[in-house]
Amino acid sequence: MRTFRLSVAASMLLVLHSSFGADNVKQIETAMRNHREAITKAEELRVKAVEKSRTETVAQLARLASRAYAEKDRLAETNAWKAVLAFDRKNAKAVRYFQDLGTLEKVLQELPPEAVDAKDVFGHFTGKWITIFPNGIEHTMEFTADGKAKFQGFTTFCECTVDATYEGLAIAVTSPAKDVKNRYTLMGTRMLVEQWIPPAAYPKAVPYYGFATRAK
Repeated sequence: MRTFRLSVAASMLLVLHSSFGADNVKQIETAMRNHREAITKAEELRVKAVEKSRTETVAQLARLASRAYAEKDRLAETNAWKAVLAFDRKNAKAVRYFQDLGTLEKVLQELPPEAVDAKDVFGHFTGKWITIFPNGIEHTMEFTADGKAKFQGFTTFCECTVDATYEGLAIAVTSPAKDVKNRYTLMGTRMLVEQWIPPAAYPKAVPYYGFATRAK
C-alpha cells in the first residue's frame, strides 16, 4: 500500500471516523466546515473582484473607442473594440462594429482563448487523482477538461458524465453506480476526500476521510 508523509493536521484527518469519540468527530466536522466556508467566501470575493475589474476595463476601452471615432482614427477605434471583445465576446457595440465591417468572424478567430470563467472551478481538478483511505481502499477519479470523469472503484471501471455540484473549490460527485458520494476539496497539491455511503447520507452524516494525490 502506498504511503506518504503528512502534516499533523492532515494526519488527524486520515483516521477512520469510527476511531474517534463524539467530541473528536465534532471537532473534525467543525474544522472542515470552517475550511469550506473560508474557501467559498474567498472564491466569492475573487469572482466579484474579477467581474468588477472586467466591467471597468470594458467601459474604459469603450470610451477610448468613442474618442477614436470622434478623432476619426479608425485604427485606434478598431483596436479598442477588438480589446473589448477580448474581455467580452458578446459586447453588443463591439459585435455591431465588426459586423458592419464584415470582419467579426475573422476578429474572433484572431483573439486569444477566453479566460476560464471565475465561476468555473472544474479546471482546477483536471487530471487523474488517486485516493487512499486509511483502511487500504483505493480508488481513482480522472477529471477531464470537457467536464467529464472516469471513476475506478474496487473492481469496476466506468466512464460517465459525473453528477457534480460545486462548493467554492470543492466538487461533490456521485459515483456511476449511484452508491457513493464523494466530495473533493483542493488543499494545495492534494485533495481532501470525504466519502458518504449511501449518497443519501450526504452532507450531514460523518464521512470517511482520505487524501487524493495526482497520479504520476
